[in-house]
Amino acid sequence: MDLFPAKISKVRLFGLKSCLQEVVGLLHSFGETHVKQLDSRFLGAGQPLPSLNELASELVRLKAVSRSLVPVPVSVKQVKMDLGSLLEECRRVSSDARLNELFSRRDSLKGRHKLLVEERKRLDFFRSFDLDFSSLNSSLLVFFGGRIPLAKASLVRPRIHHLTSRFEVVQKALGAQAVFLIAVDRSVHSAVLRELQSVGFSEEPLPSGKGHPSDLLAGIRQQLAELELQENSFQQERMAVSREYYPKVMYLIELLEMEKQRAEVPLKFGSMNDFFALEAYVREKDVARLTSMLSSRFGSRVSVQVFSSEELERLHEVPPTHLLNAPLLGPYEFLTKMMNLPQSNELDPTLIFAVMFPLFYGIMMGDAGYGLISLLLAFLLMRVASKDGLLYPISVIWAWGAVPTILFGFVYDEFFGFPHHKLLELFGFHGIEFYHGFERMESLTLLLPSFIVLGLLVVMLGFVLGALNAWREGHVHHAAAKLNWVFLLGSGAVLISSIFLPSLDSVLVLGSGAVFLVSLVLLVFLEGMMGLIEIPSVAGNILSFSRMLAVGLASVIVAIVINKLLLPSLDQGILILFFLPLYVFGHLFNVGIGMFESLVQGARLNFIEFYGKFFRGSGKPFMRFREERRFTKA
Repeated sequence: MDLFPAKISKVRLFGLKSCLQEVVGLLHSFGETHVKQLDSRFLGAGQPLPSLNELASELVRLKAVSRSLVPVPVSVKQVKMDLGSLLEECRRVSSDARLNELFSRRDSLKGRHKLLVEERKRLDFFRSFDLDFSSLNSSLLVFFGGRIPLAKASLVRPRIHHLTSRFEVVQKALGAQAVFLIAVDRSVHSAVLRELQSVGFSEEPLPSGKGHPSDLLAGIRQQLAELELQENSFQQERMAVSREYYPKVMYLIELLEMEKQRAEVPLKFGSMNDFFALEAYVREKDVARLTSMLSSRFGSRVSVQVFSSEELERLHEVPPTHLLNAPLLGPYEFLTKMMNLPQSNELDPTLIFAVMFPLFYGIMMGDAGYGLISLLLAFLLMRVASKDGLLYPISVIWAWGAVPTILFGFVYDEFFGFPHHKLLELFGFHGIEFYHGFERMESLTLLLPSFIVLGLLVVMLGFVLGALNAWREGHVHHAAAKLNWVFLLGSGAVLISSIFLPSLDSVLVLGSGAVFLVSLVLLVFLEGMMGLIEIPSVAGNILSFSRMLAVGLASVIVAIVINKLLLPSLDQGILILFFLPLYVFGHLFNVGIGMFESLVQGARLNFIEFYGKFFRGSGKPFMRFREERRFTKA
């Protein structure tokens, strides 16, 4: 774990094209490089390896096979194949007779089921007509059916009569629809249909079977039952085939994806006659190992040029960002990457966010009972959420935020809106009071300035971190400007405090006044008039921390109201059945609102009031060119 991302160097490789495939394989197995798109006006565009098209087509086919099989557990296995053997094995699986017969049977079952369901739908629609539709044949007449909203059913006959007098209409009701069976002269069929469609008539295909709809429906139900038995038999066979083939298919897909990565990456290279060139970023600590591997493998056939992080900075080239956080901070790093990745030469805010956000969240929620509910809900989400999805890291962050919520609940002496002695009284323990907490409703005059002081300290810390960033980048002037803000805010806070605290030492006040004036002059010198304009904005950032008290008080007031109005008791008799669910729902609703507000305001105080003092962001992620293995091992 480090407060700053890894230092990144760049390597530039020139080599013979005869070595290209081996160089790609070495970089892929090395797994610690970020291959960049080479931008050069003197070299031609790189070309993929010749195997790319065949790899891509085999990968598409095998992924289609995997989707048709039932996923079964796959054990990690050591699989070693050269490219030719891999492609041959893929072709063998794709053309396997047993698999093809299984997929053909699946398609046949699906097709038959679809046809039967469509026919059943037609029969259901016309089942109120007691006739054999197959007998409706005439060289002079056309028979067709359809539906129209019941309110417009009276328009059908007049509209047909307007065009011809030779017609027959049979009408049945089906819910809010009217169903019609119509016979018209063949010569006017198209005109009649257009006329009816203009008033909302929708044609439905007539049943195709021989017999009455009720009899045909019975036959279709029998066929669907038989089809269901065949489907069950098919699923059993599919499971048996999946146990045999699914692991092999997943091994092959993983190997194909790795080979496809290797075949694609030369598109980022440069090319000229018999030579190729590539550029890749690598952590500085890995440079020596990489150059040693290249030298021992290729000798003079591949030359390596190394650009250190300092040289890249002098060239104003910003490399991708490689964060160095411990696995414990993984959820917070996930959020950092999702929101705004730091640049490679600036401070990584992940650890700071991992401390600040749960602290702010806990200060605002500040109820031990609500914190316990938060913790339980977070654990529940962690159990059901996929570790690869968005919900899992958020639930982990939520769980960590619940811990300081419980701790501050003890500090504030708040347990579902009750102080601890009141809560004990509900369970029959009277006269027990272990301590007197800082109850927020009774400690406003102490808590409000405390939150403003907290805001002052956080904003000052932000400027200190900003100065550290600027100093590491060699921007001494910028670093001095950031540090000047620390002295300006500190001395200004003492001067403002002296108004409310006349007992403050006069020497301290006079000294702070002198520091404030000097800092003010330096602010204009270092940042110009924009520095003076920034003072109200920074003051607003500090005062914004008072919202932490407002969010907390809102939750406390709602909890107190719920406890006073809805608290169930035995003397309520049967009404307890009414008040108990209302009471539980009220507190759960308050927990939900409190968690949402604490989440939003905690994130705002971090990302706006705090990060704005030191964080630039807009970094590019370090994308390792490496073998991604899940089912196989090297």
